[in-house]
Amino acid sequence: AGASKRDASAFTREFRAAFLEVCSETPDNRAAMEMVEVGTVKGAGGKLGVGLRLVNGASLSEVVNALEGASMTEWGRRQFPQVGQADVDAALRVVVALLLSLEDIPD
Repeated sequence: AGASKRDASAFTREFRAAFLEVCSETPDNRAAMEMVEVGTVKGAGGKLGVGLRLVNGASLSEVVNALEGASMTEWGRRQFPQVGQADVDAALRVVVALLLSLEDIPD
């Protein structure tokens, strides 16, 4: 299932270009885009589809989902003292939902 390797490569180029156009071409953003691609991801129930993943094959939605419940960094706590763990988990849940909405997993 999923896009052909050629299609995935074209989608990756288009995604990276659009991301950098919208989010700016900072060194950090360029480095991040070198690590993200469009490719085959595993959805619920193990079905394969197409979505954003790291070039090592890990689905972005699964990686971010795994962060839920993780402690905020010291820097984050200093920058956002009003943000508690429930707030962080809620933010991560929204990001996971957004990433999942970009995945094309057949029913």
